[in-house]
Amino acid sequence: MFRQTLMRVAKSRIVNKQVTRNKVKTTPEKKLSIYFDLRYIINRILKTRSILNDTASITYSVSAKWSKFQRLINMILDKYECSDLLLSFTFLILDDFKLFLKNLCKIRKHLQFLFKLELDIMVQEQIVSNIKKRCTNFKDNQASMIRSITEEEMVHISIEKIYKKDARGNESLITGESAVLKETNHHFQTIAGSINRKKPLQGRWKDQYQPLRHINENIYSKLMDLPSRDEWLDVIRNLPKGKATGPSGISNEMLQHLSPAAHDTNQFTGLPKQSTFEPIRIVNEIIQDAIDNNNELWILSQDMGKAYDRV
Repeated sequence: MFRQTLMRVAKSRIVNKQVTRNKVKTTPEKKLSIYFDLRYIINRILKTRSILNDTASITYSVSAKWSKFQRLINMILDKYECSDLLLSFTFLILDDFKLFLKNLCKIRKHLQFLFKLELDIMVQEQIVSNIKKRCTNFKDNQASMIRSITEEEMVHISIEKIYKKDARGNESLITGESAVLKETNHHFQTIAGSINRKKPLQGRWKDQYQPLRHINENIYSKLMDLPSRDEWLDVIRNLPKGKATGPSGISNEMLQHLSPAAHDTNQFTGLPKQSTFEPIRIVNEIIQDAIDNNNELWILSQDMGKAYDRV
């Protein structure tokens, strides 16, 4: 809630420009077959509502078309073992379409529940799989790990053969894969005039890397202690300016200009210690239910600001 309030104020007060990347990624939900089945049900709901708004269009061809829709929907229900929701209408009268729409709304809610369940399972499996893959790459394939973290493609140079001339002037052409790799590695190891190898430290350099006796060995004992409030404020005051924001979208300047005492960001009127998100969500569900079931709905609002004009 704090971040939402801060970002809302920042967008209204700070000049900003949105930049989007053109990179298109496949959303996880499109990997599930139930996603497309759910979309099919939603499309049938929209088409059925259009038929009910135009009763003159109920003809034999329309009835045949909706009978085909019904068969396909029953196949979807069989796939998810929802025999209690199977449909059986003739679509010869308007009431059949009304009942069909009502049942479609029930099917939609049921599939939405199954879809959310499958999506959560798939996301958790992907998280575990990616963590294991990154740990494996960290140990055995650092190049792949760096490429994944930076999201940059690595450019490779393919060397298929090497022309070599030894100290005696003899020329040779090396084409074997292992021999080419060996010669390439040797070239880059010796191109600077020396071969990388461990060298023992001698003389004064050996003494330079010895632990210093005059430094207290306990100076790092409190390194992992939580910072105090004054330390946090001091860090915020000394943050560099003009830096790009992270995933939160909150810049250093925004933190530095905050009031020392944070104001209440929740709306407490009639909602002790709760935000207004939950009531808004409930009202939205009530409105949607009234639309789906064609029920009359009355919503009354009260201006609480006027309640404090008089005692």
